Amino acid sequence: LFRSYQELDSMDIVDKLNLTGNNYSISTDELAQSLQKSASALKTAKNDFDEAIALTVAGNSVVQDPDSVAAGIRTIALRMTGTDAAKKELEDMGEETEGAADSVSTLRAKLLALSDGKVDIMSTANDYKNTTEILRELAGVWGKLSDIEKASALELIAGKRQANIVSSILNNWDTVESAIRTSMDSEGSAYKENEKYLESLQGRIDLFNNAVQ
Repeated sequence: LFRSYQELDSMDIVDKLNLTGNNYSISTDELAQSLQKSASALKTAKNDFDEAIALTVAGNSVVQDPDSVAAGIRTIALRMTGTDAAKKELEDMGEETEGAADSVSTLRAKLLALSDGKVDIMSTANDYKNTTEILRELAGVWGKLSDIEKASALELIAGKRQANIVSSILNNWDTVESAIRTSMDSEGSAYKENEKYLESLQGRIDLFNNAVQ
């Protein structure tokens, strides 16, 4: 099972950012910077930290702009929440709310219709799925949708300005799943990397210089 944000300590976070940054086309610093701006909205939308990392990695794989990716992912999470508070936050961000669903039930109906019943944002009558689960279902039918259906789905969940971010995520869904596994299996990665550095010649020189100082 994925661990929630509350269960992560600082080394868990460092390990996840370090190993993911080492294995995908985004640096550890860029990943951390992007998550600072999107993690709160993703957490509210029930995504865990591994999923937040993976969505950021996949979104950045094409766009190569962590700040834009953060804004896009935050917008997606808020629009799919479908609440008045989410719309207010979108407005405060300067994001469009035109075309956003007026309620969770409206959003659910529209996505079910577009996906021929394959994408359901609700897990029960009263609980909605998290952003990653919804996008996973959409990615599963993405190749079968017409260009018009894809455009409608993108505008519904991301708006016109952020459609390229969700498109990047959906077209690179294998990267999302791979990055989730990488983040989950990252325990001890930062320590091991630092240990290798200290064992290197430069590491030993730096240790010597620090001791002299």
